[in-house]
Amino acid sequence: MNLNHILDNFEGIIFDFDGTLFFVNLNWSYFKETLLEKFPKTFNSLSETSLENLILKRDKNNNWESWNLYLEVLAEFEDKAKIEPNPKGIALYNSLYHFKKVSIVSNNLYPTIVYSLEKLNMPFDPDLIFSLEKTNYPKPNPIGLNLALQKFSLNKDKVIFIGDSSKDELAASFIHLNFEYIQNLQL
Repeated sequence: MNLNHILDNFEGIIFDFDGTLFFVNLNWSYFKETLLEKFPKTFNSLSETSLENLILKRDKNNNWESWNLYLEVLAEFEDKAKIEPNPKGIALYNSLYHFKKVSIVSNNLYPTIVYSLEKLNMPFDPDLIFSLEKTNYPKPNPIGLNLALQKFSLNKDKVIFIGDSSKDELAASFIHLNFEYIQNLQL
């Protein structure tokens, strides 16, 4: 798929953030160790630091304490992470932004996304960024994609999600949304 195909066939473009527009270099092992060290009463084992288990615990018991602690520590780590632009993703985003409806759906946090976009003077609509703390469910859950589609008010046949991972592709497939890997796009 190439840029002209996207311009001709889609009115809305949803981008993933980490791996698609930027690379966020975060040490996940150290992140999980930090959760265990800082909050031993909340996180008793490595398995309790997994996003999937946190969400199950939160939703089953309506217990948001561990979720909020996870987000707090994630914010600290993302704030210190080395974030580098993905040239292909940035070029595509900038080529499409003024001609199409553009959104970002990410498992990263809102301040990380906004900081990265602002650092490169990239235009964005804050109401069209659906980050982890806005959706409370990471991809492959498609809630962020559904929220973007609602904001676009477009038929989903006219929208494409561009990502870099199998989680991105799976999220799109759950709601039968067009998907393309950033790696496969020709600019």
